Amino acid sequence: MSARIPLLKKTPFVLDSRPLTEASSPHAGLLATSRAYRSLGIPDLIASQLKLRKRQRGYSEGQMAEIVILLQTVGGDCPEDIRLLSNDPCLERGLGYQPPKVTAVREFLELFHDEEVELLRPAREVQKSFIMPSTKPVAALQEVQAHTVRRIAKRYEQQEQAQLICHSGSGCYDYRES
Repeated sequence: MSARIPLLKKTPFVLDSRPLTEASSPHAGLLATSRAYRSLGIPDLIASQLKLRKRQRGYSEGQMAEIVILLQTVGGDCPEDIRLLSNDPCLERGLGYQPPKVTAVREFLELFHDEEVELLRPAREVQKSFIMPSTKPVAALQEVQAHTVRRIAKRYEQQEQAQLICHSGSGCYDYRES
């Protein structure tokens, strides 16, 4: 079509110029991610595996992990990007809670850091690259991931589409054998 034709003539849709009165969100797709996260029972897995909180107030570990996952889904790569999710009443209603502040996200992520593990790193002059051993919280998240993969495999099997779990170096195995 010619570029001189107005945009409204190019589309079969009728554009309504009235403002929306119902709830809408630029992050509505995040609710699908949240639903998958919750339907797989990941918050319960996190609650059983990851014990980081000293007090039973504020956000649960499951909620904080959900927020970090949602933040990564929208392209965030640092705690400050949590502002991408703030002030969205539709998202808050769908999640059932208001996204936490930057400091809360940063403090949650810092709980995975262990200074003692960092001391294991050799000097850069001795060894340029080094893979840190997992801290206890990171190892707990690895367990959550393994359980999640097993749950997904079970769901495939229930649909008569059994899946194998494969690990690099150790081959594949049926999840029922673990």
